Amino acid sequence: MFLDAAINFTKIKSYKNIYDDVYIDTKTSAVLDSNLKPIYETLYEIIFWWKGTLHGQTLVDPELRKIEVKRRYEEILAETATITQDDVAGAKVLPDDVEAIYAMSAHGWYPYGHLHDSLLRLFPWRDHSFSNPRVLCSKFNRVVDFPLHLKACGYNEETIFRTAPKYRLIKASKLFFGVNEAKFWTTMTQEQYDWLIQGYFSLFDTDPRAQEPIEGLYLSRNHVGRRGVTNNDEVQAYLTNERGFKCLTGEEGLLDIISLFARAKNIVGPHGSIFVNTIFCRENAKIIEFCPDNRVDKSFFNKMKLAKNYYHILKAADADFNIKIEIDELRRLLDK
Repeated sequence: MFLDAAINFTKIKSYKNIYDDVYIDTKTSAVLDSNLKPIYETLYEIIFWWKGTLHGQTLVDPELRKIEVKRRYEEILAETATITQDDVAGAKVLPDDVEAIYAMSAHGWYPYGHLHDSLLRLFPWRDHSFSNPRVLCSKFNRVVDFPLHLKACGYNEETIFRTAPKYRLIKASKLFFGVNEAKFWTTMTQEQYDWLIQGYFSLFDTDPRAQEPIEGLYLSRNHVGRRGVTNNDEVQAYLTNERGFKCLTGEEGLLDIISLFARAKNIVGPHGSIFVNTIFCRENAKIIEFCPDNRVDKSFFNKMKLAKNYYHILKAADADFNIKIEIDELRRLLDK
C-alpha cells in the first residue's frame, strides 16, 4: 500500500486528508498553506514527476533518492516563490460552502495512461456525503469524454472545476485531499479495481460483457508520430482482413472503447496509453503488447485486470521507439 511504499517521499500519513484555508497553485498543482508555502506531505507525486520521472538507481537507492527528493523539493519551493501579490489578489476564491476535492495531475494535464492515478484520489471519499462538492481537475482536453470518467467515479459533470491558467491560484476554505492507495503509479488494489469497474459499467443500460464477443482489436498509434510500428499498414491489413480485427486509435468515445475491450477475444498493439483499457477485458482475453526495448515499460502489464493471458514482448526500436512487428510472430502468438 502507498503509505508504506518507497514513493511516499513526503511520508503523508493518511489516505483521507482535509485542509482548511488553502491555496492550490495551478502552475505546479501544489497545495499551499495560507502563507503560500507548499504543504510538504502533499507533494509526493509532484516530486516524482517534477521535470522528468524519478526512476532507475536514484529511485531504488535510499540515499540517492533522499538527495534527489530534496533537490526537487527546493525547485518546487523556488517555483512557488514566484507567486506575486497580483496572483493572490486575482485568485479564484471558491465560496465557503464549496467542498473542493483534489483530483489534479502533477503534469497539469491528464496523460491518458495515468488518468486513473488521479481519479483514484476520489476512492477514499467513496462513502463520504458531500453537500456541495467541486472536483478540482487539470486540463482534460486530451481525454475523450472526460466527464464520463468522472461520472464513473460518482461525480456529475456539474461538479467539475477545471483549473486553468487564467488564474495562478485557487483559494478553498476546505480541501479534501485523497491519496491513491496503490503502491506504484498506474497500479491499483483489488478493492479500487472493483469500485472503478463497477462505476464504468454502470454507464451502460446493458452490460457489454454479456454481449457477443468480437475477434480482436488492433491498437494503432502511428498517428501520434512516435512509438509506432514501421510496418503498420502490413500489420493492420493482416489483422483486419485476415483475422477480423477492428482498428482503434484511442480517439473513439469512451462507451465505445469500454464496450469493444469488454467483448474482444484478442488485443494487439505497440505499447501506448490505450492499453490502459485492458482493465475492461474479460478473463479469457489474450493481450499482446509489443514494447520498444530501449523504452521498457510494464505499466499496463502490471495494472490490475481480469485477463491473465498477457504477452509483453520487447522489440528492437529506433531512436523514436518505433518497432517492427513480424507477421509470422504475430500469427504464432494469436494461434498459440
